[in-house]
This record gives sequence, C-alpha cells and structure tokens, in this order.
Amino acid sequence: MKKKIDIIYVFFLELLCDLKNNLGAPLAVRQLVRRAIAFSENLPRQDFQDKNFFWKALEEGDTILNLFEDKFEKQENNIITTPACPNENFIKNYFNLWKGIPNEYNEIMDEFNKPSTINKKLKIGCGSASNPFCLLYQPIRSIATSKISISGKPIEMVTLGCKSFDEKHFIAYEYLAEEGIEPRIVQPLLKNTNCVFLLKFT
Repeated sequence: MKKKIDIIYVFFLELLCDLKNNLGAPLAVRQLVRRAIAFSENLPRQDFQDKNFFWKALEEGDTILNLFEDKFEKQENNIITTPACPNENFIKNYFNLWKGIPNEYNEIMDEFNKPSTINKKLKIGCGSASNPFCLLYQPIRSIATSKISISGKPIEMVTLGCKSFDEKHFIAYEYLAEEGIEPRIVQPLLKNTNCVFLLKFT
C-alpha cells in the first residue's frame, strides 16, 4: 500500500467530529473559525509600492499568502486561482481507505456554507467551501490578504468558489452577484484549478 495518510489531518477530522457531536454544527463551526481568525491576527503586515510589485511578489512566492499556498495564478480582472488544494491528496486517500467520510464532514461544511455575519465580513463560505479544511484556510487567507497593502491601502479577498476532490463545484453565488461577476466566468476556471478568488484594490 503506497498511499499515505497524514496523522495530523486524521486528528483534525476526528476533532471536527467530536466538536460537532458535542457542541452541534453551528457552534463547532464558530469555534473553528474563531481559532483561525485568532491565528491570522498575529500575521505580519506587508506593504508594496504598487500593484506591479505585489503581483511580482505573489508570483515569486514572497507574500504572506504564499505561506499557505504553493502557487497562485493570476487571471483576468484581478481574479486569482490556486492550481491544487493542499488537502486534496489526503481527502482522496482517506476516502479510499475508509470507503467514505464521516457524516459530520458534510454537516460541518454545509453549516459553514450558510450565510453568517462573519462569513459576509470576511467574504468566505456562503457556498464556496468544498471541504471542512476550508473552515481554516478561508478565514486565514482572507485576513492574511487584508494585511497586505499597496501604498498603505489594504487589499480585500473575496472567495468565489472551490472544487472538491470529486470534481464538484462550490460557488458563492451571493458574492458573484455583489461583485458583478457572471458564474460563467468562475465555472470554467474551476475545471482546471482548485480555488478562485477576487482581489479588490482600494
């Protein structure tokens, strides 16, 4: 058997199940998102002279965002994508080894995908989460982006959509409508990438 399972990921899913069963999905989600936010608040700030310097740094892996993703790809109209999910191989291997995933997995994800005050503030969830690890990655990415500025003006990230390990598309249609982005722009991107974000420059 050549496939590997990272015990840390397994532990996280077990913790997820315990939180959901002991606290209920809504409170479990709030607890996890709060922890992700608390972690993110301690990240350093970065300021770039202009957008060109920022885009170059993002491409070369020299931004705070690159601490959590190997690579970002710039698309049109300030949309960026990630070519692969950092958790995809684990999820696939977990699914194949145990012939499925815990029921709590989808319950937690569904809860996070519901509209909420914190989700709308950080522009996360609301249909865009494809797996429970999004509960951590999405708020961390959002806050990390807000700590990056162009000549003192912070950048905002809007999570538009993600693709699951079984090729299903999860799209935040509410955010698309707010930003005036047609679903036909995001859907093709998800066929060849994993996550789609909009960067807003003030």
